[in-house]
Amino acid sequence: MAARENQGYLIAVIVLVLLTMLLALMFFLTYMRANDLADAASAAETKATREKAVQDAYRIQADVLMGLLGGLGKSVVEVETSRQELDTLVDKLNNTPDQPFVVDIKKKVDDIALEHEKDMKLFLGPKDQNREETWRGLVKNFGDALSRKYDDLVVSMNEQARIDREAKAAIAAKEQEVEQTKKLLELSQQDLSKKTEEYDTYKTQQDQKFEEFQAKYLKLEQDAGKERATLTGVISERDKELELKVAENTILKKKVDLFQKEEFDIADGEVVRVGNNGTVFLNVGAKDGLKTTRTFSVFNSTDTNFDKNNPKAALEVIKVWDHQAEARVTFDNPLKPILAGDKVINPVWDPGYNVPIALAGTFDIDRDGIDDSERLIQMIKQNGGNVVASHDAEGNVSGEMNSATRYMVVGDSPVAGKTENAEKISRSMRTLLDQSKQYQIQEIDVRKLLNWMGKHSLPVVERLDSEVGNQFRLQGTENDR
Repeated sequence: MAARENQGYLIAVIVLVLLTMLLALMFFLTYMRANDLADAASAAETKATREKAVQDAYRIQADVLMGLLGGLGKSVVEVETSRQELDTLVDKLNNTPDQPFVVDIKKKVDDIALEHEKDMKLFLGPKDQNREETWRGLVKNFGDALSRKYDDLVVSMNEQARIDREAKAAIAAKEQEVEQTKKLLELSQQDLSKKTEEYDTYKTQQDQKFEEFQAKYLKLEQDAGKERATLTGVISERDKELELKVAENTILKKKVDLFQKEEFDIADGEVVRVGNNGTVFLNVGAKDGLKTTRTFSVFNSTDTNFDKNNPKAALEVIKVWDHQAEARVTFDNPLKPILAGDKVINPVWDPGYNVPIALAGTFDIDRDGIDDSERLIQMIKQNGGNVVASHDAEGNVSGEMNSATRYMVVGDSPVAGKTENAEKISRSMRTLLDQSKQYQIQEIDVRKLLNWMGKHSLPVVERLDSEVGNQFRLQGTENDR
């Protein structure tokens, strides 16, 4: 009996030992598997960190490019910070396989920044703390400078044309005087012939009179020649003075380019009240000839210059009463809210008057390669303007200008081979521009006209939630809507 009990205990001990060894083996295998998984997780985390660093390097490169290009959300001031952040990434990836990629990106960014600095020094001169120097700003400066040079050339050509007209008028007057003297001489000769036939005894006396008249004629011829020489000298002196004035004007123009302004026209109305639902109320209405769908640009009450003070907002009239109108805000700037007393401007509408406007050239407003002249005419009429002179797609001129015409809107010249009837349209365009210069009509481009009418292509800002403070998002452009 005791042997059987001992044998049972022995079996139990053997089973217990086997179970213990089995548990130890399972624990060892589990521990090894956990170590392998931990190593794999650590390697994956290290690889993810390096890949994120490379992605950050590409992001920084894009930020620098957008900042130097300008107008894409990043400023030039942020470029240096981004470059320092790129240096930090290079140090962070030291002795890793991804470090050469980031170093190459850093070299490209440094090269781009160096070229940008060279371009700014070459084309803009000394740095100005109040000017953000970007490549897009450089193109705009070039465009503004060319426009001003063209205006100066037009003024100089008009002045030269005036001097030529005065000189030709003076010469024509002297020539007319000579012709009159010739006619008098012919009458005298006829009279002499008659006297000779009638009074032979007085032939000698008549010959003397003829000689006297001939001497007068020669003297008048000499005087006319002297006057021509004098006028020719005056014209030559005027030409020299004009050349000097053009040279002086060129020098002075360089000094005042930054201060050249375009003065305000008289404001068409004012904001009398700002509503709580994105509308404003104006002090003009049906009695002033105002209709719905008219658009206006909004300027501060203290603004006196269109180009220097860009419109802070754009409005579209939705309701009209006798002396007041309600308009909805189609574009505004959260940093420049609309206030009572602000001015509203539309260049093609004056209270009680349809502003006469002329068009010349082609107008691709939305840059889709299609001429939008008819669309522009409808926009001008919709805003109360009156197109008094233009040409159609075949180059046929219609209407005429006079001194009361307010603006000549100049479009693009047709391109031979790309624009139908390009040659005929070019001739019609020159004809209209010559008439515009004759009446000294102000010439503007279509961008400025649309901007003044509140049809500019600036981003439209819309509130996301009126209850969450000043939060805004971009909704595209006016032309996109």
